[in-house]
Amino acid sequence: MFFFVIAPPGRFGMWCDAIVAGLSARALGPTGIIHANSLEELSSNALQLEVLRAVVAARHAGGRLRRALIDANRRFIVAFEDPRRACADLAHSSPSDLPHVVKQVASGAAAVMAYRAAPGALVLTAETDWLDPVRAARAIAEHFELPVSERDLTEAVGEVDAAGLAQGEGEAEAWWRALGEAERALTEGALAPYLG
Repeated sequence: MFFFVIAPPGRFGMWCDAIVAGLSARALGPTGIIHANSLEELSSNALQLEVLRAVVAARHAGGRLRRALIDANRRFIVAFEDPRRACADLAHSSPSDLPHVVKQVASGAAAVMAYRAAPGALVLTAETDWLDPVRAARAIAEHFELPVSERDLTEAVGEVDAAGLAQGEGEAEAWWRALGEAERALTEGALAPYLG
């Protein structure tokens, strides 16, 4: 069984991956996380699974994957956050230069846009849904029809936060303020279609 989380690169997508995995583990048993942006990657990575269930974390999800999800009437999560914040997350977690980070986030955001209005999508945004993580986890559990208790929800959120995936607003703001004017202009220019 697969649970799909479609998101651009960034902390909120990883948070959603971990929440889905934690809730699935509580309701159904051990659940892994695999990364796949295409049907080919999905089949290849699924063969390496040692468990019966997995969250499929797609950060640059392709159109064929979208079509397959729709044709199969599958439910999935679309997790979106301010792409500037996603850039900050990536810049902190990888040694890549700014143009590479911006390109990764912009292409991931572009891929996600087609999924937002698709049948079966539960669209979550960091700016609203991360403000109440237990409520967001409850919405995820209900969307995937996972029979979990309020205690399960609270514990799953606590475990994910303790693993370092809690909302980190201050880091993103500090990174953004530290950018020079030219770097900010580059970033906002590339991300403009996905802001707001």
